[in-house]
Amino acid sequence: VRVTFVGTAAGIEARVIPREGFELELIRSAGLKGKSLESVARGVGLLPRSGFDAWQVITRRRPAVVVGVGGYSSGPLVALAAARGIPTLLLEQNAVPGLTNRMLAPLVKAAAVTYDEAVRFFGTKAFVSGNPVRPEFFEGIDQLLHRAGEAVVAPDQENIEASLARGIEHPLILGPAVPC
Repeated sequence: VRVTFVGTAAGIEARVIPREGFELELIRSAGLKGKSLESVARGVGLLPRSGFDAWQVITRRRPAVVVGVGGYSSGPLVALAAARGIPTLLLEQNAVPGLTNRMLAPLVKAAAVTYDEAVRFFGTKAFVSGNPVRPEFFEGIDQLLHRAGEAVVAPDQENIEASLARGIEHPLILGPAVPC
């Protein structure tokens, strides 16, 4: 499986994604919410270019699936993929989705949400996946708990481990979530 990320030249992805060895396609895009009037005007003005760039990325890459993670770069790419009949999935890590994911909700095939509270924004398309956690997160947890117990008061290890494991209780599986 080849994974390609799409983002802007100004975003953190422009530094991090290539450094981690993944391909990055750049589009021109800017936020529309919580900005000054000038910034909103710039974002609206960029929408045609964002759409053009996203169309080119989809045409060039011919993805089997497009996954949106929210944010203004996701908007044009996911919307155009849905319009072209490409299966789409949104990842929503918040209890209340941001503007982009709320706007894309009617267009996508599925939405993987972290919290039950977010289901209502996506209806029957939503499934609770939890928040995927890298295995490295759990390495050395016993040592961490032991140190925390020595420094303060010995914690209730079962409760701490249960709360940490909550995010991986329902692992994110992309295959069955997005019908091809």
